[in-house]
Amino acid sequence: MAGRLHLVLILAAVVLATAVEGTLRTKPRLLKPRQQHRLGGALGAATTALADLDCNGQIASCSDCTTKLTCVKLLNIFRPLSTTACPASTPYCVGDGQCSATPENETCRQQADRATDFTCVGDGYFPSPANCRKYYYCADNVPYEYDCTPFGTTIFGAARAMCVPTTEATCSVASCTTANIGAYQQWRADRSVYFVCTDTDPAHAYVADCGDDRQIDAQGDCVLTCTREGRIANPDDKQQFYECVQTTTTTFVGPTAKTCPGTSVFDATTERCVTGSSDPDPTPSPGSIEDYYAPTAGIDENTMYKLPDGFRFGASSAAYQVEGGWNADDKSPSIWDSYFHQRPGTPNGDVACDSYTHWDKDIEMLKALGLNSYRFSLSWTRILPDGDSSTPSLQGVAYYQQLIQALKAADIEPIVTVHHWDIPNKYQEYDGGWLSENIIDRFVDYADFVFGTFGNDVKTWVLMNEPHIFCSGGYETGSAAPGVSQLGTGAYQCVHNMILAHAKAYHLYSDKYRLTQQGKIGSSLDIQYAEPATDSQEDKEAAERAMVFGLAWIADPLIFGDYPQLMKDMVLANSLGAGLTTSRLPSFTEEQKAMIKGTLDFMGINHYTTTLTTTAVHTEQVTQASYTNDTNTVGTSRPEWQHSARYVFAICPWGLRGTLNWLKARYSNIAVFITENGYGGPEDEGLQDPNRTRYYSTYLRAMLRAIHEDGCNVIGYTAWSLLDNLEWTSGYTPRFGLVHVDFNDPQRTRTLKESSKFFQEIKSSGGLVKYYE
Repeated sequence: MAGRLHLVLILAAVVLATAVEGTLRTKPRLLKPRQQHRLGGALGAATTALADLDCNGQIASCSDCTTKLTCVKLLNIFRPLSTTACPASTPYCVGDGQCSATPENETCRQQADRATDFTCVGDGYFPSPANCRKYYYCADNVPYEYDCTPFGTTIFGAARAMCVPTTEATCSVASCTTANIGAYQQWRADRSVYFVCTDTDPAHAYVADCGDDRQIDAQGDCVLTCTREGRIANPDDKQQFYECVQTTTTTFVGPTAKTCPGTSVFDATTERCVTGSSDPDPTPSPGSIEDYYAPTAGIDENTMYKLPDGFRFGASSAAYQVEGGWNADDKSPSIWDSYFHQRPGTPNGDVACDSYTHWDKDIEMLKALGLNSYRFSLSWTRILPDGDSSTPSLQGVAYYQQLIQALKAADIEPIVTVHHWDIPNKYQEYDGGWLSENIIDRFVDYADFVFGTFGNDVKTWVLMNEPHIFCSGGYETGSAAPGVSQLGTGAYQCVHNMILAHAKAYHLYSDKYRLTQQGKIGSSLDIQYAEPATDSQEDKEAAERAMVFGLAWIADPLIFGDYPQLMKDMVLANSLGAGLTTSRLPSFTEEQKAMIKGTLDFMGINHYTTTLTTTAVHTEQVTQASYTNDTNTVGTSRPEWQHSARYVFAICPWGLRGTLNWLKARYSNIAVFITENGYGGPEDEGLQDPNRTRYYSTYLRAMLRAIHEDGCNVIGYTAWSLLDNLEWTSGYTPRFGLVHVDFNDPQRTRTLKESSKFFQEIKSSGGLVKYYE
């Protein structure tokens, strides 16, 4: 052994003598074993240890018991792709890729022989240069030679540092001749590992390791090389890094030298530019965004904070949340009736506020508040019990006709939502509801009927309410009606069909009704404003990505004719990385793109809160395909921010102004109708609700600054909500109403809350919105 080691040292000296200095070129480490920090720790690591591996920390790759987990950079986003963990009862891997109660390394050590011809320089795993079925493990500088033969047709796999089936790894051995002694040969299984022949016996060859992100060239130098998508630190310059972009499975562009902006430095652990330290998420300093729009010297209150002439100012509700009468007359079940009835003991909308009986009381409340518009939704199954227009309900039609006529008589404009989450349950049972293309024409048939029946009195139509939230809860996670869980595809397919249904209904209205009825068509899209958590470029990109996935997902097709390119690229990259051959995001045909483009007369937005946004995954199951994980963003708030009773809704009025400006910039200042915005109080709130007054005061002033100072085209605002009501799966606990409803009273007595004075004051002042601390 001494003679062979002496030869290696001579080789090393020769190589070092001809070294090329510089960041991109270094010399290989002869016999230096790899530490395998990318491989998830020791052989047979328990899954509990793997849980500590964090792709946000940009670990390049790790492994679990059955499937390789790879974290790669996809379009500036670091994502884990796939993993399968062994259960707690059998937490270890064995050589055939199955789970076992006994770790393989213990089994192997019982069978392993101390290597007599191998010298450890540090601890780690080494492939045998002469036999694919063998490898070396150095522990405390003691070498063990392992043999995969007892584990069937397995070979040493570098990715998992253990015996794996031949289908999971490739192998090559050293080819040593008199002509190539001292030359480097790449080990096929890992492009940074090489064999060095010391004589003509492959068993005597040594292992050369360039380490991560480098390969040996013809001169024996380790050259910085893109072997993965990601960023590589420059050890000679803290602000500089090298970027690699993957173009196909085996090809890359780069490494390209880049420099962190400003005074930020590159942090190799997170592969991000950070400010001031290696902390990727430093606490943001308070900034000018925290503006509650209190009176300011030099700003004319009467000019800046007055509602524009003709501005529609009202309140909102939704059929299932307020009407009750779930089976009154000939109404048939909706998906929400079915969803709650399958969950006995859960608060439901069977009675709710009983607006089916007490609709006239609702109009009295609207008049008392001084509002000039009321946004409410139609119940599909109340109007068309069989789902289609061939058999309409006379009672259902009469209910909405009397409501609409009474509103107009009170000088309150009816703003009608056609679909607020409640399709006929029969369509869900027939073929999957919004996951089926059949629902598109069914919706258009429904829309055709309501346009023809109510359109002479309704001039503002909201076709869809919050496709994002409805589809994510109903068809992605299953947390809402109809309770279908199809992670990674459900929300995308549901939204896809809703976009097509919206567009077809829009064209039907334009072709058949617009000339005579003179109405406008829009849909309401939900959006939380995403504020970058820091000034870093990474967080700015994350915030923009959150806005794109949150709102542009639906708005871009309806305005531009297709999904946002960023979203298409992200979902495709994640889909291909997970082994799929196509994107989980559906695509539109060229004919469909032409049909859906330009089908919004106005954009409704539902906005409640703002988040500080950064790059991160949402769930513990980081590799699970899902809409939320595709965004690769997480939102937080600051401890000092005030919150409503629904804690996730931090009170951030500047976020509404930011949202309106974002919409103005992206969509050429399209007309925007704020169709929902409001404060959720606690269940025991009662009639005293000063926090609601303050909420509306600051949010409305933010809206008016956006209108008067920024030039945003906002045409209306309806507060959520007129009444305390059923907040879907949250039951009756959060109280969003301007009007208190006594749910213990069979008559569902309605009483104005203290905040009603704020709205009455706006009416009496001619539209001036005052500030309330």
